[in-house]
Amino acid sequence: MKESRLPFVALLVFAIFTSCNRDNVDSFIVEDPQAYNDQIAGWYAEGKSWTNDPILIARELFRPDGPDRKTIIDFEPGENDAATITLTREGLSDDSVGGEMRIIELEKAGGTWTIKKIRLGFKCWDGRGHQNYSGQPCI
Repeated sequence: MKESRLPFVALLVFAIFTSCNRDNVDSFIVEDPQAYNDQIAGWYAEGKSWTNDPILIARELFRPDGPDRKTIIDFEPGENDAATITLTREGLSDDSVGGEMRIIELEKAGGTWTIKKIRLGFKCWDGRGHQNYSGQPCI
């Protein structure tokens, strides 16, 4: 009888762990994309060929400024010249924020990629707040 409970208990522990560790994307801070779009337009006007690639645009906009950072870029192509980039930077040299995640929705119009929406979430260091990505500040 006890052996038949083991799979149920294991499944319950797994469900609790994964639900507590899920990113809270709905709480992410919505950033104003205008300054980023101005940078993209400037680079495009300078003839930078990499401005035709949304992944390279995201890498350039959010280039790490220290050797202790790990950057993960996920690309999701959309329809009709649209794309979503999820850019995650971890190992930040901040006393409370250990990582940040940006979800960047881009659209290509008139030969130029522009950011339509950008959301920002944070992951705190141990003991400094939530361990998942959320728009809530770290302490």
